[in-house]
Amino acid sequence: MGRNHDEAARAAEIRQQEEEARRLQEEQEAEARRLQEESDRLKFIAGVAEADLHGLNPDR
Repeated sequence: MGRNHDEAARAAEIRQQEEEARRLQEEQEAEARRLQEESDRLKFIAGVAEADLHGLNPDR
């Protein structure tokens, strides 16, 4: 029974590690999406500012 218990404990540990790895990956993917959205927003702002600098934005 000791061996089965050890194997079951090891399997539970592996499942827990896999779950933690999935959670961390999901967090990293969410952070990557957030950073990409922020980058896109800043690029847009920079483009508007550059157009203003060159007098190409008729709305301002």
